[in-house]
Amino acid sequence: MLKEKGRFHKSVGNTVRFIIGDIEGIKLFIDTIHNKLRTPNKNKSLNNLIDFINEKYNLTIPFSKLDESGLSGNSLLTGFTDADGHFVVKMVEANPKSDTRKRSVSNSISLKFRLDQQYLENEVSNLNIMKQVAKFLDCKLSIYNNKTGKVLSLNVTSLEKIVFVINYFNRYPLLGIKYKDFKDWEIIYNMMIY
Repeated sequence: MLKEKGRFHKSVGNTVRFIIGDIEGIKLFIDTIHNKLRTPNKNKSLNNLIDFINEKYNLTIPFSKLDESGLSGNSLLTGFTDADGHFVVKMVEANPKSDTRKRSVSNSISLKFRLDQQYLENEVSNLNIMKQVAKFLDCKLSIYNNKTGKVLSLNVTSLEKIVFVINYFNRYPLLGIKYKDFKDWEIIYNMMIY
């Protein structure tokens, strides 16, 4: 129904925008995502839109609240991963003991799921949502600095926890190239355990 109220517009590169031009379409859009956003920055943007629409059209649409329901019954992690997730395969080739290497190194393959988010987006912290995701995945959340500021990062590396990640993404599939990356990663996982 929302599709009938707007139009798609191809922008620069591979960006596509959905444009809604009338108040009924905007109200339908607000109603569709109202109280369903999980990141404070996105919810703040929605509330800014609500405030603007209320003032311009003399409406009384209530502000949206963050969705703080459990993560197991929705695709939040899929959206984060499509944007900022990585499926990592690390291969280490064997190296024998030498004059410069005190120990030999065996061939090994390891898997990692990694998800990064900026600590602050438009001066709003993503710490709480990333803590929820880390708890959901039963992994550690770390903070590091890069050239754009603080980054929240979580990594899943144990095979027992990776199977949980695989089951989640098979239930809530990724889109585009990330789906292909995930399926290749899943094949490697299956080869490792069999």
